[in-house]
Amino acid sequence: MIEIPCREGFGVRVLIGDDFISLDDDKIKSILLKISELGIAKRKDLHDAIKISMPTIDRILKQLISKDIKLIENQSSHKTGSYVLAEKGKTFIKALDE
Repeated sequence: MIEIPCREGFGVRVLIGDDFISLDDDKIKSILLKISELGIAKRKDLHDAIKISMPTIDRILKQLISKDIKLIENQSSHKTGSYVLAEKGKTFIKALDE
């Protein structure tokens, strides 16, 4: 993992494989860490554990699932979905521990 400090206001970007992931939001890291801790997490589990609004959770999950980032995977439908870390997400969590 390579951390690249960016100009103030742009946060930090981390290189995972060939992709840069922006880490300017602690909520994103909290969601990834909670999914890692639980193994499989539902939207409600994340809401209860992290205490952020459902719309914010939905926005972050959508970002993390996107083809460009793909840190997590959805195991079923959006409403009843269970989320797990993708391989890239597991790599990211390991990099946080270093």
